[in-house]
Amino acid sequence: MTTVFIVTSGEDADYKIRGVFSTKELAQQFIEIFGEPKIPTVYKMRVEEYVIDAAENQLRAGLKPYYIEMERDGRVIHLGINPLWQIGKCESFTLVERDRFVRSWFLRLYTLATDRDDLIRIANEKREQLIAQNIWQEPQQTEIL
Repeated sequence: MTTVFIVTSGEDADYKIRGVFSTKELAQQFIEIFGEPKIPTVYKMRVEEYVIDAAENQLRAGLKPYYIEMERDGRVIHLGINPLWQIGKCESFTLVERDRFVRSWFLRLYTLATDRDDLIRIANEKREQLIAQNIWQEPQQTEIL
């Protein structure tokens, strides 16, 4: 895979691409020549590295970034496209505590899938794995002090 080195500055609305280079050395040289040493850190130029076509395999396979929230019994609470997906991060999950008095959790999973049916299949596999490994236990009543 090919990497490019992008010189940027600023943040959010002030974010700017200053140059794109084939080597880190050229990007650093650009900063040394055109960078302003006395400006605040947030506006200073920096080098960011990006792999070209990093999502090629996912695109060719028709995968999309989804999220799903699922009950322990397999009922789907929410699902949809994950707008915050980052290239290279394929899957993450967490058990989210719903109520501290009745210790119950639901699964929140971020993954790549071809469609909603594929997403539900993947989530059910993860759900079954968590239950089988006794990581996701039955809801438990806790004492109220």
